[in-house]
Amino acid sequence: QQTHFEKQLPLEAAMAERGAFQPVGARTVAAVSYIRLGGEGAETTIFRDNGDFDNQWAGLLRLIGTYLQRTQGYTARRAMFADKDTGDYDHLARFGEWDVSDDPAPEDVG
Repeated sequence: QQTHFEKQLPLEAAMAERGAFQPVGARTVAAVSYIRLGGEGAETTIFRDNGDFDNQWAGLLRLIGTYLQRTQGYTARRAMFADKDTGDYDHLARFGEWDVSDDPAPEDVG
């Protein structure tokens, strides 16, 4: 779940290493830790040595590049954890009027 859905910390580490947070400048990040709120406060640490920061950064660049292509559509419910999950924009997507297994119907809107 962290690998596919919780990308904020590794991306922030990649940004920090590229100098995104001024006036600190570029810094090497040794690790990031997820701390569970509630329960026992379990921690999961991702170390820089695993290459996760660079992999997440490369994945973000690929995703941005994909969406820059005119042939790439924008789906209303991309990468939901489960089909039954609700999204903040489901009402705008008219979710419930179509089935998640329906093939998308491309539309030129601009």
